[in-house]
Amino acid sequence: MLLTEYDEVETMKMFEKDGRNKERKELLLSLVKDKLLSIPEAAKRLNVSEFEFKKLMSEQ
Repeated sequence: MLLTEYDEVETMKMFEKDGRNKERKELLLSLVKDKLLSIPEAAKRLNVSEFEFKKLMSEQ
C-alpha cells in the first residue's frame, strides 16, 4: 500500500484552475467558430501554438 501526502489546498486550487482552463478553451473555440476571434489571437490567449489550437478545433 502506498500513501502519498499532499497539500489539500494546493490540490483543490489545481483542480479549480483545470476547470477554468477547460471553460476558457471552450469559450475561445466558440469565438473562433463564430468568427469573432482569429485563430492566432485565440492560440495566443490560450498560450498554445496555432497548430495546437487548430488540432483542438478538429477534436470538437
